[in-house]
Amino acid sequence: MNGVLKYKENFFLRYKKEIALTLGAVLTFSAVVRYAPSDAAQSGAIHARNTNSQSVEEQLVENGYKVLIDGVELGVVKNKDDGQAATNQAVEMVIAKLGYNPEVEPVLTFEANYTNEKNYIASEELATTIASQVIDNLDRHKVMAYVMKIGDDFTVAVKNEEDIKKVLLKAQSIYVNTDMALDISLAKDVHNGLIIKPQVIMLKEEDSARTFTASGIEEDSTTTQEPTEEAPKDATKEGVTVDVDFAESVMAVEAYVFEDEVLSVDEATALITKENEEAKLYTVVSGDAPSTIAASNSMPLDQLYDLNPGLEENTLNMKIGDELVVMVPEPELSIATKEEVVYTESIIKGVSYVDNPDVYKGSDSVIDAGYDGVLQLTAVVSKVNGKEIGREITNQTILKEAKDKVVSRGTKPLPKKGATGNYKYPLTNFRVTSPFGRRWGAFHSGVDLSAPTGTTVRASDGGTVTVAGWRGNYGYLVEIDHGNGIRTRYGHNSKINVKVGQKVAQYETIAKVGSTGRSTGPHVHFEIRFDGVAANPMNYLEH
Repeated sequence: MNGVLKYKENFFLRYKKEIALTLGAVLTFSAVVRYAPSDAAQSGAIHARNTNSQSVEEQLVENGYKVLIDGVELGVVKNKDDGQAATNQAVEMVIAKLGYNPEVEPVLTFEANYTNEKNYIASEELATTIASQVIDNLDRHKVMAYVMKIGDDFTVAVKNEEDIKKVLLKAQSIYVNTDMALDISLAKDVHNGLIIKPQVIMLKEEDSARTFTASGIEEDSTTTQEPTEEAPKDATKEGVTVDVDFAESVMAVEAYVFEDEVLSVDEATALITKENEEAKLYTVVSGDAPSTIAASNSMPLDQLYDLNPGLEENTLNMKIGDELVVMVPEPELSIATKEEVVYTESIIKGVSYVDNPDVYKGSDSVIDAGYDGVLQLTAVVSKVNGKEIGREITNQTILKEAKDKVVSRGTKPLPKKGATGNYKYPLTNFRVTSPFGRRWGAFHSGVDLSAPTGTTVRASDGGTVTVAGWRGNYGYLVEIDHGNGIRTRYGHNSKINVKVGQKVAQYETIAKVGSTGRSTGPHVHFEIRFDGVAANPMNYLEH
């Protein structure tokens, strides 16, 4: 008995800790099983959560959206379509208020409206607010103005129709010379009534209801001015404009443009005429020639010559550092004019000959010098920007008839080539301007015989030509060897008609009178030399 009890007691006492832990675990498990939800309960909970979430979204849609532009709240709309409709209406309001479409699309943003209140903004009010925001945010505003188009692509904007007239009148004033009043008509285009086609009108003085000054400002016809005396216009020196037109197409249309693009009359005129722009210059450097300068500036050689008068004739005088014009600003609007000019031209006199059998061939003399006539011409000169492009003669009147020069022409055959021993004057008509001997502190080794340039110079006697060319102070010189150490010289000629070694006869033409070398006027310096020593020609010459 005692042994068994002792055994039992010892068992519980010995394992009381393990038994307590086991009982605790069993009790815990029972509690978990008792309070764990069933599948149906879990499904109900999930459904409840979903139902609550869906009702929140329905609440957001029902209470609409906040409408914002650039972060500024404008109001609440029921849905986004209402906001877009207000935007479309706002654009129409902007166009109606400004008069033009600024081409600015309002950008709206929408935010969900978390509130139970349904306080929506009226569509008209929202549109008005959006329109105000668009207008206030514009950086530049447009105004109604008139836009002129010149040629294919140049445009300029001015304030009104009157400014169009003033600009066009000022642009052409520098090319027009007339006492008639000019005006600009602004007729509508026959094919498009919105387009204006400006045209120049030349009004007779009695027909002109108004006139403009050269600056394009309308004069007050009621103002009384003191009469002034003007010198009569000399049509022979200055043409009178009889027609004016625009060389390019010009049209205008009323349109909205940015306010800062509308120019004043002076600004628009300067832009059209390029009057404030300067010509482009080129500085000549070593190795330059007109052809290379033209090529380097992408221009025809003829244009370079046109822009620099005298260059073609003086190319050899072009120096390093010289400045040449290679570009002249071309105006946007070219003015075509026609001017009537009256001027005179010379009628060149003719020459008639009278044969004289008693005078050797080549020995011509003037019987009557005659004179040139005068012809008065009337012409219409076509110009573009003042540069002549054509001329039509409309009338001509002879004011003075020309009279022919009459020349006595020798027909007597020349003597045989070779010296005769007799010396004739080298000119048939002349005036002695400087004799042989001392002159101006020096010795004059010949005699000067004055005659017009081009007069025939003949051989004083027959012989062989030993000099025919340039000889310093003599200019163009002819020297003839007559044998026996006798030679004659003919200086300052404009032209030489013989060659060295050529045999010439007495009276034969050898040169033409000139003023080359050291000379003060057209004449022949004539010498006769014996074994190289100059003698007084007047002691040997005979007619």
